[in-house]
Amino acid sequence: MTRSFLGKLINIIVEIIESILGIHILLKLFRANPDVPFVRWMFDLSAPILRPFRGIFDNMVFQDKYVLDLSALFALIIYGIVGYLVLLLISTVERGRKRRR
Repeated sequence: MTRSFLGKLINIIVEIIESILGIHILLKLFRANPDVPFVRWMFDLSAPILRPFRGIFDNMVFQDKYVLDLSALFALIIYGIVGYLVLLLISTVERGRKRRR
């Protein structure tokens, strides 16, 4: 979409956020042990990213074994959409600047 430094930076940030959320969702889904340092670190890392979305949805439990964190899944989708819209805005502004030159 855009090849500017700002566009690349935003794209990288969104990809990192989405990766963290994706790992969080998988760890929760398979009920990873939160006492394991890596799991605790991932949950701590994702906590501030998920804070605005906590409590929107209850977790879904399947077969009393798997937990789907719907708030994290919703956050993953919203961050992706917001990132896309920001990149679209940057691209539009850059095209407008190029036309003026």
